[in-house]
Amino acid sequence: PTRLTGAMHRLLHPMSACHPAPDSFALRLQLVLRDIEHPLPGRQWMSWLEDRSDAGQPIAVESCAPFGGADFALLTGALHEDGLSDTADGFFGGWTRERRLEIMKDSRIGSYGVLALLLVTLGRWSALTALMVHGGYWGALVATGALSRAPMALMMALLPNARGTGLSHATGRPSPGVALLGCALAAGIAALCLGWAALSLVLAVLAVTILLSLSALRRIGGQTGDVLGTAQQLAELASLTVLSAMAN
Repeated sequence: PTRLTGAMHRLLHPMSACHPAPDSFALRLQLVLRDIEHPLPGRQWMSWLEDRSDAGQPIAVESCAPFGGADFALLTGALHEDGLSDTADGFFGGWTRERRLEIMKDSRIGSYGVLALLLVTLGRWSALTALMVHGGYWGALVATGALSRAPMALMMALLPNARGTGLSHATGRPSPGVALLGCALAAGIAALCLGWAALSLVLAVLAVTILLSLSALRRIGGQTGDVLGTAQQLAELASLTVLSAMAN
């Protein structure tokens, strides 16, 4: 439909002179969603914004924040989120190594998995909301997307495979040099997007990687694809949390 095409154009392209000139992605997304549901005649964006301001109705960014996390989930088929829920169920629902691995292989989700998904999703939502308010949204998404995947390569290289089967085992085990090169590339991307602020993110991701690796070694004797997905989710949450704290 013409209206949807025009709405997406306004989202993806910079504002023209006849539009308001905020640098907030949240505001642009809010305008797009409103245009789809309640189209405005012509391009009377400024008058609409002034009416909202006079009425004391600020643009809410909380409703826009989930889109930041949903895009990565859609691109990966929620593969990492599935790993997070399976790992939470297995690590906290089993008493032996064999039982934990059995639970992690089960496609059904348990209470620990639901709770883990809920907490991580709410944490990312809150952090993205803060970043939308204070700016730096796009750089944060790119930087955290790159850095949160670095632990996966590092854990594949340094930890043994706990099961001997599955996606992680079938993918293979990179050499430590290749894994470090991937981590350096991720850190470089984050540095380009955030400058010196990327250093804090690197330290946060490193701490998450170490803690999860020690827990995986103790509980199941190594890593699996589910553990790698958990590493990505926790690293992304840690990165966004640090960035939101710095923005405030």
